[in-house]
Amino acid sequence: MNPAGEARAITPRPCRSCGVEVYDLTYSRTGKTAPIEARVSANGNVLIDLEEGIYTILSGDALEKARTVPVLAELHVNHFTTCPQARSWRQG
Repeated sequence: MNPAGEARAITPRPCRSCGVEVYDLTYSRTGKTAPIEARVSANGNVLIDLEEGIYTILSGDALEKARTVPVLAELHVNHFTTCPQARSWRQG
């Protein structure tokens, strides 16, 4: 939410390299921003919260549960893992 307590509108944008729709979201643990694919993925491990503009990476039991009971969560992937031009965007 923004400082006024209103939900902010998070909309996807096309990747500047390949055109896939992505959300620019903040990782809940580090505060760093990454492109997360807008489309749901059966192989995903990223849980997104568009109201807060954040994402969480699931692993272990939490990931297994989310994949087993997909009604609980729709999973996505970090676009850096699928973009053909990902290397050109890496920093440092």
